[in-house]
Amino acid sequence: MDQPAALAALGGEETINHHDKLIRVCEEGNAEAAAIMSGEHWSHPAGLITGLFDSNELSR
Repeated sequence: MDQPAALAALGGEETINHHDKLIRVCEEGNAEAAAIMSGEHWSHPAGLITGLFDSNELSR
């Protein structure tokens, strides 16, 4: 399966694997596990965004 470049850029292979597992859990209908994994999935980009604000990278 081809993965979008944006996924690879956010966390490399680990992010891609996590995303693939999240899709499988959704396909299996396990809503509780999907919710937990989705939160984990989005915590990484949230940390990157917070880091940008904390480092004043956006003000340059």
